[in-house]
Amino acid sequence: LEKNPSNILKTRYLQKLFPNSAFLMVYRHPLAVAYATRKWTGMSVSGIIDHTLRLYEIYGNDKPMLKKSTEIRYEDLIHDGLSGLVEKLEQLGIKITPNYSNFKKGVNDKYFDMYLRDKKSWLRSIRERLWGLEEKFEVRLNKYGYSILDLEK
Repeated sequence: LEKNPSNILKTRYLQKLFPNSAFLMVYRHPLAVAYATRKWTGMSVSGIIDHTLRLYEIYGNDKPMLKKSTEIRYEDLIHDGLSGLVEKLEQLGIKITPNYSNFKKGVNDKYFDMYLRDKKSWLRSIRERLWGLEEKFEVRLNKYGYSILDLEK
């Protein structure tokens, strides 16, 4: 199990090294990713969203060349618990016996609240950094079942 996002760039290489490897791509709302990671990346919210979507797009381009791969959305995993994860792993030929089923719900909500608060900030510099996110990313987000206009999506 490796959850380093940079490994998305290396799936075909890793498959070459480990021919029996399987890949489970976990998508997460890029806005939540941006707010969760901006404190240590030094990147803007817009930059992180773009970077995250580029990783998703690279995986999408590489997926047809991967022997065993599937995807799950983080939000579905949290909502459905282990049943969805077990099903995805079984698609990859991986059998597990789950022993943990309590996922912390509402984690993304904290980051969505931060975004909504920033959008209403009286500090113009904060608001300006978020201007145009909807127009810039909505179509790309929708490809993965996400939206900035409808954060519940």
